[in-house]
Amino acid sequence: MELFSNLLSLPSFWLLVTGLIGLIIVLKVIRSVIGAVVGLIFTLIGAIRIYSFISDKF
Repeated sequence: MELFSNLLSLPSFWLLVTGLIGLIIVLKVIRSVIGAVVGLIFTLIGAIRIYSFISDKF
């Protein structure tokens, strides 16, 4: 228990914890941005294919 309380009083421990939490948040944001971009690309591809299909009919 004393080791744990000594660990909590170290500023480097809290910097490490904050860094890990920040890294997790950044990775989640990057993942959601990549997901949105990929979804947008597939939507654009679908729209282009539908447009070319309709323009071929008329």
